Amino acid sequence: MKSTQLAYPTAQQLVQQGIRPPPPPKLAKLALAEQQSSKKVHHLRDGAVVLYKRKESTVWQVRFRLFERKDWLSFSTKQRDLIYAKRIAGDMYDRARFKEELGIPQSVKRFSTAAGHEDSTVGVSWQSISVDT
Repeated sequence: MKSTQLAYPTAQQLVQQGIRPPPPPKLAKLALAEQQSSKKVHHLRDGAVVLYKRKESTVWQVRFRLFERKDWLSFSTKQRDLIYAKRIAGDMYDRARFKEELGIPQSVKRFSTAAGHEDSTVGVSWQSISVDT
């Protein structure tokens, strides 16, 4: 070894000197966790769609983000078979992107929810309304 080169101790030499080696970086832990759970998480469409299983569930769940939204949209594929779940997840993502491009809202609220009251609080029974002709 040249005198200008630095010699870094190995992890074994550090342990012999009583020095604990530093913990692995967090990204390495994340990569390890992803490898271990790779059977439960699948990425589709270049990572835009994530297909996963929850601990207590037997069906596949899907989540994805759209361009105009910051939050994840999550849905159940209602499928136990991975092949069918992948197909349905792709269809769900395509429909959501199509709605986004046309300006159609992703979810539709009932009028009673948007108005802040439900049918029972209105006080009018729909059967009691009669139309005179």
